[in-house]
Amino acid sequence: MSELEQIADIIRDNFEEVNTARDRAYQRSRQLTSICARAIRAIHREEWDAAEALIAQAQEAATTMVTDVDDYPMLYYA
Repeated sequence: MSELEQIADIIRDNFEEVNTARDRAYQRSRQLTSICARAIRAIHREEWDAAEALIAQAQEAATTMVTDVDDYPMLYYA
């Protein structure tokens, strides 16, 4: 295998790794949006205990999403 092919393989592996992280971030983003929507609905219905639980769940989901892309500045700042 030539040096150029080795470099191309490294770049390809890096792209695949970033793409996987991006896919996970999209999935977590959709989950976070769903949780927030449910929290808003609970607030409108004055279901305070449910709303507080959903807000805590949303905070955890947001933290997880950010932590997952911490190593990828192109995703973190996107």
